[in-house]
Amino acid sequence: MKLVQLFKTPNAFYAFDAPMGKMIEVSEELYKYLETNQTGTEDAPEEFKLYSSQGFFRAESPVKQISHPYTKILDTYVERKLSKITLQLTQQCNFRCNYCIYSEDHSKMQRSHSNKKMDFSVAKKAVDFLWEHSVDSPDANIGFYGGEPLLVFDLIKQVIEYSKELFYGKLITYNITTNGSLLEDDVVDYLVENGVSLMISLDGPKSIHDSNRHFANGRGTYDDVMAKIQRIKERHPAYWKDIQYSMVMDPANDFDEISKICNEESIVSKNVTASMLDQDYDGIVPEASDEYIRNYEYGLFLAYLAHWKRYPEDKVSPISLHGVESSLGQMYHIDMM
Repeated sequence: MKLVQLFKTPNAFYAFDAPMGKMIEVSEELYKYLETNQTGTEDAPEEFKLYSSQGFFRAESPVKQISHPYTKILDTYVERKLSKITLQLTQQCNFRCNYCIYSEDHSKMQRSHSNKKMDFSVAKKAVDFLWEHSVDSPDANIGFYGGEPLLVFDLIKQVIEYSKELFYGKLITYNITTNGSLLEDDVVDYLVENGVSLMISLDGPKSIHDSNRHFANGRGTYDDVMAKIQRIKERHPAYWKDIQYSMVMDPANDFDEISKICNEESIVSKNVTASMLDQDYDGIVPEASDEYIRNYEYGLFLAYLAHWKRYPEDKVSPISLHGVESSLGQMYHIDMM
């Protein structure tokens, strides 16, 4: 890899020096020189010699090794401090969402929906592995994922009952990501009894949600999912308050319209986490409407103002607020490392 990358615009010429981590504007003469020679010769332009005296255009990078601060203790973490595993229990799903990376019509780099499901013997080995490698972790967590994991609810119960016995004396928690359509009373009762954290996929109000998330027969899923959420609210109000919602935002829609889901009485708006529709696996770049871009950017602007107490939080989309708080939290974490 070249240590110096060259760029030009209609009005200027630039060089990015990777070891220095700096972009500098250069003359056309130096730009053409660097295109053929980046290490310097006797006939190098004076401008090259000047930058070289300041540390630019080195023949070799001064960086010999790049490693994460945790690299030296990674083996210890793997052997003794694991705290979580996620089990893909099944590749079956009763939904056929337009953007699903496991769709039969998309994502040729991924597996597609199938009838494959995990056998309990395999799940048991995974739980045993977590137990054996979490000696120094004060607690442990098992996540259930699919496909739609509730299609194999009996397997979920087997894993929970086995892990409760195995991890006796250590705090063991569970979480599940579901499309929400199979949350029957007996299923919810079991999740509540065992403290299973629940995340439901929900993409916006009815018209927006149903445009992408539908059953295998093509019927929209919004009414079914919302009915299940409302039922949980009525039967287990304390549990309902902690339900998390995963939203995939399709930028073809208006951001303000998407955000209206937060006004639903059946939804705890602060528990909505949103991400942008990603079709990298398909090689498709989602087209964002002008309304989406304008309202999304303005929402972030108001959320930053609200974060710094310059604007009322109750007038800002909870989606924007959550996004800003998450970004600032990650920046703080990086700064502390």
